[in-house]
Amino acid sequence: MDQLTNDTHNKMLKVLDLLRQDLSTVRTGKAAPSLVENIVISVYGGSTRLKIMELATISVSDSQTLVITPLIHQFQTKFKKASSKPTSDSTRQQTAK
Repeated sequence: MDQLTNDTHNKMLKVLDLLRQDLSTVRTGKAAPSLVENIVISVYGGSTRLKIMELATISVSDSQTLVITPLIHQFQTKFKKASSKPTSDSTRQQTAK
């Protein structure tokens, strides 16, 4: 019985962590880096897929503006292409090719 209780407890903790992550991307009327940090972009000729937070710094310049600065200059066109495509709320991923 203790094993069942421990397994259930661990599963519930995982669900709570996932819920916290999902709630952090809820739009509240002000810009937050969590809105875009998990968008995935194909780089290096499409052989590698990385999240924006792995490729750039994300900062908030005012309540409605996010500034994404690529760490490597060659990725700048990838960010422009990715930002021009519509985002699907269900997957929260975009691919720039």
